[in-house]
Amino acid sequence: CLVAEANGALRQRRKVAGIALRTNGWARGIAAKPSSTSQSTCAFGKCLAMSETAGRQCTTSPNDEVLTSRMDGLDEPDKGGGRVACIEWREVFYASNRITLSEVPKLSVSIIALNEARALPACLASVHFADEIVVVDSGSTDTTVEIAIAAGAKVIHEPWRGFGAQKQFAVEAATHDWVLCVDADERVTPQLREAIKAAVTERPERAEPDFQAYRFARANHFMGRVLRHGEGYPDWSLRLFNRKAARWSQDPVHEKVTVDARAQVGTLAGDLLHESADSLHDYIAKQNRYSTLAAERAIADGKSSGMLKLMVSPIMRFGRFYILKLGFLDGRAGLIHIAIGALASFLKHAKMIAGQQNSG
Repeated sequence: CLVAEANGALRQRRKVAGIALRTNGWARGIAAKPSSTSQSTCAFGKCLAMSETAGRQCTTSPNDEVLTSRMDGLDEPDKGGGRVACIEWREVFYASNRITLSEVPKLSVSIIALNEARALPACLASVHFADEIVVVDSGSTDTTVEIAIAAGAKVIHEPWRGFGAQKQFAVEAATHDWVLCVDADERVTPQLREAIKAAVTERPERAEPDFQAYRFARANHFMGRVLRHGEGYPDWSLRLFNRKAARWSQDPVHEKVTVDARAQVGTLAGDLLHESADSLHDYIAKQNRYSTLAAERAIADGKSSGMLKLMVSPIMRFGRFYILKLGFLDGRAGLIHIAIGALASFLKHAKMIAGQQNSG
């Protein structure tokens, strides 16, 4: 929605929906019965501003105290509260001067996908609050594309470039500068959704932003349990950023978002929920693929491995996450998750040794 940063009175046209309330330099709306009509929110004859809104018709009052009372009682039905709806302010007129209000920053969501028909619907449903959803598909043979189109997403076909490059392509394909990057097997929880909206889509563009990027915790849902300890949590993930100040690295695997030196990174409440895999078989297969990519990247960077690293690395990894990071508190699922991670470390070094022998 758009934000009104006006010092004068606000007025709405009767034919459109929503109510207006000026608090701390911005306006909000409350949805009400469809039969209600929009009214003036200031004394008769003193309204010099005009706005347009979208959505259900809403009730209003010319009394600021009444409006404030309604806003305060939103979460308490016995006080006459209702669902909050943003008001989209288009133009404001003060006397003979015409002022065009700037928009609240709009949010794009970028998703890369390949044969994600099972996971994608839940992901798309969790990010429906965004102004735009971009799905970059690298050649799906299932119904991934059809699901994305049906959900209203913009679908772009792009051959696989590697994780980092593919995600950056998706960011650049977005319409808006603020981008939330999620994978098809991830879901934005309600708490994180509200934190994102408060940080980005409910902040006036004219106001100086506190941060140009945000991180939040990422939790793995594995074997029927959300893991809160060990390797998988909090797994701070920087996924929400202004693309003018941040971008994805070009790493083919274990990609990350890098931010400009002067850009500050904030932290949001709420978790990004990661569905590790449909089955244990699929999860192990995924880790096998990742270990291959990690080994290839390490060799390309001039790194080497040997018998000592092959034996010590998995043990150190298991000890760190299962004991020091309290992975044992996640029960059987935590044990299996960390053990597979240790196996992936073993496979990475084994593949590096094999690659070194082949190149030698």
